[in-house]
Amino acid sequence: MPAFAEIAQFDQKMQNINALDDALQVQTQLQMLLSEQAISSKQTEQVYRELAMSYFQNGKGEHALKTAQQGYDYATRQQLPDMAAQFAKLTGIFHYFQGSYNQALERYNDAIAYYINADNPIQLAHLYNNVGLVLDNKGEPTKALTVYKKAKVIYDEIGDENDKVDIAFNISGLYLTLKQYDKALQVLPDIIAARERMQRPADVALAHSNIALAYKYSGEFKQAEQYTFKAIEYYQNENKHYDLASQYNNLADLYTEMRAFKMAENYAQKCLHLSQQYEHMNSYSNCSFISAQINYYHGDYQTALEFARRSLDLSISQQDEHLELANLEILSLIHAALGQPQQAFTYYQDARNGLFKVANGQLTKELANFESEQLNLQLAHVEKQRELESHNNIKRQQARDLLTLVSVMLLVVVFLAYRKHRHKKYTKQLELLVKERTAKLQQTTQQLTQANLIKSQFLANMSHEIRTPLTAIIGQSESIMYDEVQVKDIVTEVSAIHSNSKHLLQLVNDILDLSKLEANKLVLNRTATDISLICSDLQNIFTEQAKQKGIEFSINNQLPSPCVVAIDYLRFSQIIINLCSNAIKFTHNGQVKVAIGFIDKRLQVSVCDTGIGMQKEQLASIFNSFTQADSTINRRFGGSGLGLYLSNQLAKLMSGSIGVESEVGRGSRFTFVMDAERLTQQDREISTQELQEVINQPLVGNILIAEDHPDNLRFISRLLEHMGLHVFQASNGLQVLNIVAQQAVDLILLDIQMPQMDGLEVLQKLRSSGYTKPVIALTANAMAHEVRKYLDLGFDEHLKKPIERNSFIQCVAKYYQEPASAQASFADDAVQTTSFEDLNLSFQQKLPMYEQKIGHYYAAQDWQSLQQLVHQIAGAASVFGHENLSNLAIALDKLLNQPECDCGHENGQCDDLLMQLRAALKA
Repeated sequence: MPAFAEIAQFDQKMQNINALDDALQVQTQLQMLLSEQAISSKQTEQVYRELAMSYFQNGKGEHALKTAQQGYDYATRQQLPDMAAQFAKLTGIFHYFQGSYNQALERYNDAIAYYINADNPIQLAHLYNNVGLVLDNKGEPTKALTVYKKAKVIYDEIGDENDKVDIAFNISGLYLTLKQYDKALQVLPDIIAARERMQRPADVALAHSNIALAYKYSGEFKQAEQYTFKAIEYYQNENKHYDLASQYNNLADLYTEMRAFKMAENYAQKCLHLSQQYEHMNSYSNCSFISAQINYYHGDYQTALEFARRSLDLSISQQDEHLELANLEILSLIHAALGQPQQAFTYYQDARNGLFKVANGQLTKELANFESEQLNLQLAHVEKQRELESHNNIKRQQARDLLTLVSVMLLVVVFLAYRKHRHKKYTKQLELLVKERTAKLQQTTQQLTQANLIKSQFLANMSHEIRTPLTAIIGQSESIMYDEVQVKDIVTEVSAIHSNSKHLLQLVNDILDLSKLEANKLVLNRTATDISLICSDLQNIFTEQAKQKGIEFSINNQLPSPCVVAIDYLRFSQIIINLCSNAIKFTHNGQVKVAIGFIDKRLQVSVCDTGIGMQKEQLASIFNSFTQADSTINRRFGGSGLGLYLSNQLAKLMSGSIGVESEVGRGSRFTFVMDAERLTQQDREISTQELQEVINQPLVGNILIAEDHPDNLRFISRLLEHMGLHVFQASNGLQVLNIVAQQAVDLILLDIQMPQMDGLEVLQKLRSSGYTKPVIALTANAMAHEVRKYLDLGFDEHLKKPIERNSFIQCVAKYYQEPASAQASFADDAVQTTSFEDLNLSFQQKLPMYEQKIGHYYAAQDWQSLQQLVHQIAGAASVFGHENLSNLAIALDKLLNQPECDCGHENGQCDDLLMQLRAALKA
């Protein structure tokens, strides 16, 4: 009676739990029930099963798997093989719905190993049915058909109508896999009718889904759409989100086939949301691929790339070869569209190799499996016949043997005919597939070939353009080195070297400008500038060149003087100089005329020549990169083909344009037009000449120099004193703050890396204390992003080390606007006559001491002190002209500042640089 009461109490608890509407409460109550000691093993099995199904139905696939595995482990510990087989099957089901087909097969086989020896054939048939579904989804239809037949034999013998309809439904799904859509459409209506008659709405929805797929692949999209919505309606009403994600996936794929991309995108987003929420990874990977297709069609290549990579990773983890190949193909197209030919070609090769591997492997495997299974069945049949016939008389035995032999021969003939038919069918399918893929790949190949051709043309042009001046530079330099040039001709040879070096520098600048333009990183520096200066610049540059060629060069200047506009003068002059250079290059006789002025409030510069001219066909491509009018231009006139392309891009960047008119044999006219608003004379920046007039007088005022290296400090202080300034010195950040608090300092030159307090912290404390006078960053850190950082932090300007004389004088002098006297060229002459030999000698005498300190810090692994010393050496070496020593110290300083520095590790880059630096200090 107590046992009966406990069972009744347990059943009542289960009823109460099942009556709850909140899934979380259901799961919590079931977990509490598992912790009770009084429940039996059968009740424990029921609780584990209910808990796992609750998790699964509410989209918590991982929790469901974990719970089913706990049930399996419990059954194993309790030595309950039937219960263990049930949970192995349940775990396999969960793995199947997550797309983990290999794990599902493993757990199904564990269950089959038990039921194959147990007296429960229906359970065994159910497991065969499940295994067939897994094999079908894995793309192994032949194996799936084998296990379906095993299940069908059992169902035909002892199964009910539900079992027979279910196996027929699964085989119809196999028809879809084998692309036998006509057969699927023949049997599915009967299956739907049978399931409706048996009032199985969930199974009807599954059949609606399959018949929709059959209609889709048959090209009957409207019927496919109709049946898919029927399935969706059921799953929405029943809140079966996991299955609903699959239908959204099917509908998104259908609309993609119909080119209804807006609808496809809508359902793809719904699919992604549900499949991710309810861990339906198969649908998630498929919908990611569909989203990649949609975004590629809309031209959003970056988003398409993200979806395709996500789908590719999932298809590889799920071992879905067909989806993997599809993702490789679209990734090839995306990278081609993004202008990344190497990545595109890599994915193209992977897709091509995978396609042939899958197609050939699948054909070979299916034929081999078919041959093996058919022959094994026939041999088993013959053996069985022989065993039965052994009990008959000799005549009947002989007659049956003869009949068996004839049957075998007939079956072989039928098999061969069937094999030939199958081979022909697969061959045709493969040919169509290969033809379609080949067409796509040919298109991609053409695009990649064009990109490769442009790259090869660029490399060829650059190789010629770089080698030509280098040949002259090296040859003439060697002639001077080996005393092959007379003294009177040295100036001529050096001039030739200088000319070729300038040409090489211009080529390098063009390539750098090109890379900046294509990376959208070229920034204009607009300042108020008197553009009338361009006329004198052009006269100085081109008058002599034109005279040497025997042609006339003239400028029609219609600009007022002065003519101040806000413009990047460097880029403006770069455009005009390039147009004039081309005009003179391609003109043998006649003249080159330049006209500059304002027309309709727009600045216009026209360059007209009487040169070789161009045909209309050639005009269409002259603004393309690495392009000249025809292939002989480079041989006859030289040039990289970058000039007009860069000029056109710069013109667009300046909100302008370049137009061209040309006629073969008559000449060409290039016209550059841009918006330019005239400013007042007061807006113009002070010129270098005017600034020089200011600094060529003794300066008056106080200046503070902060530098942690004593030699650098003495060097810069002496320079400033000879310019007429009173200099305060500081070797660390705290001294800077003390001096500013006690003295009236007009300008501070502040090193960044200093002991006790660095320059950045000093600046912050100066500004917070109310110091408003200018502070200039004085550091060897001169990269563009570093300079921007210092200016953003509040520094007024930036001066780099080693010090450049003109820049240093101009920068310091402009902060002292009231000179003490009118002594001409005082500051400049002071710097020229200042001797620094004693400072240089002092620095050289300290080199052995630096080498010993480096060894000491390295042995003690005091990386911070080592970095500070190396930084000091880098600054001082650059100031006193020790280039090799400075470069080694700068490289080591940067490495020591990195978090992943490998100092102290054998064969590390840091140790190699350290050895080179110590050797340079000893030399």
